[in-house]
Amino acid sequence: MTALTARERLLLTAALAVEDAKALAAWQEWSSAIAMEAAPHAELRILPAVHARLARIRPLPPLPQKLIGTARATFTQNSILAAAAYDLLRALDTAGVPVLVSKGFTHCLQFQSFARRTMGDIDITVWDSALDRALEVLKAEGWEPCYGMTWAALRSRVRIRRESWNFTKGAGNIDLHWRVSNDPREAW
Repeated sequence: MTALTARERLLLTAALAVEDAKALAAWQEWSSAIAMEAAPHAELRILPAVHARLARIRPLPPLPQKLIGTARATFTQNSILAAAAYDLLRALDTAGVPVLVSKGFTHCLQFQSFARRTMGDIDITVWDSALDRALEVLKAEGWEPCYGMTWAALRSRVRIRRESWNFTKGAGNIDLHWRVSNDPREAW
């Protein structure tokens, strides 16, 4: 893990500071140091959370349209992913496959903010013993394995060598996990 840069710290302060004045000051310092268009990806990923925090300050500070647009785009992308996931989760439940939803999707649900955090996929975990049933449901629902993987390879070789795999359907993207590794390197 790399250390945070000074500008990343400013954005995190703008997103997380309890005091309005501190959040605003951090935002103003960051936005005066770099144009949004020139910001690196690591900083751009924090902007939806900054928008969510600054939008709670009353009176609302003047925010650039690009920041508001980023929050709206994040909301739209996450909503599309969520819609695809809801249908799949319902189908897995109907098939009797217990599912644990994790990471970004749970953050969006818990904080009722689909504009706060960009999700690239929806992470779900099933029991290893339920993986075959889960794969049957994914296939029946029209999901396809990513990266050219075949269904047969997922049931045999990949199942043993990996803990997860990505599936896609239209604009939906699922990262299906089927076991938690016992590797000591992952103890953290």
